Order: sequence, then C-alpha cells, then structure tokens
Amino acid sequence: MFTGLIQAIGTLRSVNRDSAAGRMLIASKLAGEDLELGESIAVNGACLTVVSWDAESFAVDVSPETLDRTTLGELRLHQPVNLERAL
Repeated sequence: MFTGLIQAIGTLRSVNRDSAAGRMLIASKLAGEDLELGESIAVNGACLTVVSWDAESFAVDVSPETLDRTTLGELRLHQPVNLERAL
C-alpha cells in the first residue's frame, strides 16, 4: 500500500529492454536505506519490485506491458523520477 506522497526524487541511470522484462537502474538516497529484495517501490506511481541495490542505486524489473501502459516507457537517461516506498 502507498500513501501517494513522494518520499524522494531519483535519477534514471540505465534502462535495459533486451530481455522479456526490462530493468531500470535508479540512483536515489533510498538505495542507502534498509531496502530489501522484493520490496515494492512506486516509481512515478507504478509499483515495481526491487531486484538488487547498492549504496547509491537500486534496480527494478519492468514488464513490456508496464512500459507500454505507463509513462515509464517514455523516460530518458538522467531524467528524475518520483519515488515512494510501500507502507
């Protein structure tokens, strides 16, 4: 569940659309916090699952359907994204 309040602004660092599920790497202060594998994070309002992270960024998988039906498919490198952790 999400509150709808933006908790942080991240920056899109990379997008890989070569596989069945695309992967986005997002730089954010949230990455340095206590993230967990499988945690849900809303990226520009779309709920995505954390698949890896380090101190500066985290990665999420994005399905082709999500890329087609949301604004996530229109993002360009280094664009800011709104972030919110699930409750």
